[in-house]
Amino acid sequence: MLKQGEAIAFRGQTECDWVRFDLSIATAPEDAILAAPISLPTQPTDAACLLRLDQVTFPPGGIAWRHVHPGDGIRFLIRGGLRIIGDTHQETAGPGHAWFEHANSPVRAEADQQAATTSFVRFMVLPSAFVGKPTIQILDKHEAEQPRVQVTQRHVDKLAYVVPG
Repeated sequence: MLKQGEAIAFRGQTECDWVRFDLSIATAPEDAILAAPISLPTQPTDAACLLRLDQVTFPPGGIAWRHVHPGDGIRFLIRGGLRIIGDTHQETAGPGHAWFEHANSPVRAEADQQAATTSFVRFMVLPSAFVGKPTIQILDKHEAEQPRVQVTQRHVDKLAYVVPG
């Protein structure tokens, strides 16, 4: 369980020296790259939420087919380039770019063809039922049958009682 004021951080030898995600009931600091309100998952009131920090890495031109995840989360690109295509928006990310994805909001991600690898870290707040389980749900059954080229490395899967505030 995370206590008030605690934070989870990821460090690595990449184009980004470090990334820090804070979960707080307070207002985001002025120097935050991205701040967004997180909606807690619908589940029993006495259940803990799952806090997940992981990293997704794509080969050149790799695609994460149109999909959803069951929890809100912030992503931060640490290497390469990524085109993010949602139902109502589209953006191109380079190292240092952060973006927010709402739970169950369809998105497709396309890695830069020219980059040796493209990688982002993300912090998601998920229903506790996903401890140790993947969250990606490919929406098109034909795309779901395609080989998955991106690799996900889970760094933190931690249950915490997060009180709405």
